[in-house]
Amino acid sequence: MSPPDRSKFRPYFTAAQLAEIIRCVKASSKDLPLIYYLESFALKLKHSIIQPAHTTQPPLEEKLGFSSSPPTNSISPSELYATFLISPATLTPPELEKVHQYRFENDLMDQDEEAEYLKSKGLFTL
Repeated sequence: MSPPDRSKFRPYFTAAQLAEIIRCVKASSKDLPLIYYLESFALKLKHSIIQPAHTTQPPLEEKLGFSSSPPTNSISPSELYATFLISPATLTPPELEKVHQYRFENDLMDQDEEAEYLKSKGLFTL
């Protein structure tokens, strides 16, 4: 009988990827220790308790001033929202607009934010 394997490995994920992994694990697994571990890790990221373990260098195109980032429409609103919760300053104005629309459509705004959003869209609240 061999001893249990206690080796652990750490992959590198973006905040949006981690949010998607948590969503998938919650939907398909009852492994509570794994869910708690992933959620606590996400909370540590959200509150800047831990810093990135790895940051990639920007591609040459970006260093030269050309945009090599994927079009905004290829990133889902839920992924953008996950990024917004952790580091909103990294989002572009079009991405922020998608986040605000996502928050509005999913009732994730308080009343003041909702009123401001409607006002910015030229709509009025009663």
